Amino acid sequence: MPVRPGALAAAATVLPRAPGAAPTTLAAGTQPAPAGGYRLTEHIRQYYATART
Repeated sequence: MPVRPGALAAAATVLPRAPGAAPTTLAAGTQPAPAGGYRLTEHIRQYYATART
């Protein structure tokens, strides 16, 4: 039996939100990463260095 979109919408409005579902904010002085962008961080550099050996 297929699920009806109306039933899903009704369930989503009736069910309570999970704890921690509130939007998060960035710490002061930080900037969000570019959407879909690749960032070469120190952690990644260290991984690459250990993977080479």
